[in-house]
Amino acid sequence: MNHSLALAFAFAALLPASVGATTALIDFGRADNVAPAPYNAATHMGGNQSGATTGLVPLNDTAGTPTGWAVVVTEDGSGNGGNAGVTADVTAFPTPALDGYDVKALQDSLFANNGGGTAPGMTVGLTGLDATATYDLLLYGSRANGQSVPNQIWHLAEGTGGTDVVHPSGLNATVAVDWKGIRPNAGGRIVFTIKSATPTTGGVALALNFASITENSSTLFNITSVVRVGDVITLTWNSREGAFYTVNASKDLLSWPIELDDSVVGDPGDETTWSIDLAPLGLANEPMLFLRAAGSP
Repeated sequence: MNHSLALAFAFAALLPASVGATTALIDFGRADNVAPAPYNAATHMGGNQSGATTGLVPLNDTAGTPTGWAVVVTEDGSGNGGNAGVTADVTAFPTPALDGYDVKALQDSLFANNGGGTAPGMTVGLTGLDATATYDLLLYGSRANGQSVPNQIWHLAEGTGGTDVVHPSGLNATVAVDWKGIRPNAGGRIVFTIKSATPTTGGVALALNFASITENSSTLFNITSVVRVGDVITLTWNSREGAFYTVNASKDLLSWPIELDDSVVGDPGDETTWSIDLAPLGLANEPMLFLRAAGSP
């Protein structure tokens, strides 16, 4: 039996990792109800006219270090502004994902209403992001003062990876959106909108209270172990728990037509070990064989 098998490993994909992730926290609302650092204050500027904005707000991370990111919110409605925290909003929040954040950051909000019959909306832009990274966005909106908009739709307008969230409740105190793995556009921008999915009447309003923006740092795959016992090859590589990986083989490095496994699931922890017996595949005696593993982004 020929055991002169030569193995080459090309890890061409990028693997998101939580180590070294950068997070910025944003408190949207009025200047007189701002949560302390490390929260970034994005407050209402100007009057209630349509197109009112926070202006471009630079963001620091949770250590107080500038990230190079910025946020801007444009409020489109017949009336816009910032409401006054505990006098307007709830103290019981809709998801455990919001536990541990400053209540003051969660309570007050920016809002856009349809007091004149115009359907309200908001546009939120994040700029200065790394176009090669992915971002997790945790968002919360509450206008719990009898002016909630039913059937809100939260839509990713620029960037990829987030599906629309339609919230059917008339009580938007329960609106929390948790988008994972959002990739900016080529210009490093993520933009999302908040609108009513159905026509609205009366004095109803959309709201945006809080955001947590986390950049998932990336690291290249690395082989940490290669073991051959007989015809069985065992590989170990750095990985992300629950992520999916594919292993292919090639005889010439020009094409990779041999799919060895298309559903390797990342092991618990930060490494995955995978084995295969080459003999049943007729590959044990190949004079030269290359293996390649790739992971999902």
